[in-house]
Amino acid sequence: MRNVLMLTVIVCLLTVAMTGCGKVTVVNSNQDDAQAVTAASTLAIQQQITGQSMALKLPNVFLINSEEQINGTRSRQLKQLNVDFNTQSVVLVALGEQKTGGYWVKITGIQPGDNGDAYVQATVNKPAKGEMTTQALTYPFAAIVTGKITGNVIPEIESVEGQPMP
Repeated sequence: MRNVLMLTVIVCLLTVAMTGCGKVTVVNSNQDDAQAVTAASTLAIQQQITGQSMALKLPNVFLINSEEQINGTRSRQLKQLNVDFNTQSVVLVALGEQKTGGYWVKITGIQPGDNGDAYVQATVNKPAKGEMTTQALTYPFAAIVTGKITGNVIPEIESVEGQPMP
């Protein structure tokens, strides 16, 4: 019951944390500056990493638009991403501290919305009831590099249980 409550809280925090007003401007690094990217186009996932990072102790969805912000996460794994912050952004989904293994997150897509916001789709897994898991603290996260985003990111989180990491 506690795990269900915790996952519900995480999903709620992720949803509430990134809602808000704002305009998103997308710059596709594979196009000339003279070419505009329309709001209806799908943002591309240019790089993706998943893993564990003790530096990411709190659940949240982050938009990272500078070297300073990525260094502020204190995550070694994120610093390994190859990002040109003039034309690219990093979107990070962190589940925060979990009491056992079996938790994971994967970003499955990112799209601009009709109102100028960017929507990040992700799947979050928690271990099934009775599933054997590592009995240690874990800090699951997923991050993508995409075209430049200058506004807000709104998470669309799908919750699953007892699934193997894709």
